[in-house]
Amino acid sequence: MIQVLQRAADVVEALASDDECTLASLCERTRMKKSTLATICAALCEIGFAEKTGLGVYALGPQLLGLATKRLLRNTMVGLAKATVDRIAGSVGEHAVVGVLRGRKVVYLAKAYPNASVVVNPQRVDTDSVYATACGRVLLAHVAAEQRRAAVHLLDEPGNEWPEAVASSLEAELAGIRDREVAYRTTADGHVLSIAVPVRVGKQGCVAAAGVALPTTRATPKHREHILEALRAAADEMAIRLAECVPATAQVGRKYTGHKEVNR
Repeated sequence: MIQVLQRAADVVEALASDDECTLASLCERTRMKKSTLATICAALCEIGFAEKTGLGVYALGPQLLGLATKRLLRNTMVGLAKATVDRIAGSVGEHAVVGVLRGRKVVYLAKAYPNASVVVNPQRVDTDSVYATACGRVLLAHVAAEQRRAAVHLLDEPGNEWPEAVASSLEAELAGIRDREVAYRTTADGHVLSIAVPVRVGKQGCVAAAGVALPTTRATPKHREHILEALRAAADEMAIRLAECVPATAQVGRKYTGHKEVNR
């Protein structure tokens, strides 16, 4: 089994060295017989790790390229997330975060803290709960339907963390977030408001969420509108930078123009 995996790995490495490879060139690079290579290439094509582009000509497949793109995206996002939260916090003067969904939890790639006399306690808003954070709600709303059903199956009922999802229905709340491209969450005591928007990158879809948390005493309509504009501009900028760093993601998701805030 180890030998089979090693041979397949050698073929993948050879394919990665050029845009396309013929069986003859693969034979030269891997020192395997043509019949062996043909069998390995056929198996790799079947699982999407290679693709046949011509008679006896092969290239890396879409499945493997997709996995590589996801990994590159993840590594690139950490650096860009820091710049994104600094931009948001500097613009609106509030606590800013960029988070991603990992299984049943929200993981924060970066956080920025404002220089304000009254600030929110990060421990109250930067939890890893999907339901109890605006970022978590945005991320859950924008994953593919099948992934969303699997995630919801693993999670407990929203309960007190998201009363609105209990009063109506979870799917209805998530559909509303997708329609508005924004999620809001106010703490049970009414002291802290959180707002989050998706970061969209081409075919990858929503790869992260950018959010802000602030005391409700500062959440005037004008300030909320400013925060929403800043979040969307920063999310667009992060998406553009990601697409530039990871060309395989191709076109960036649509711009956030002409959106209106929906008061919650």
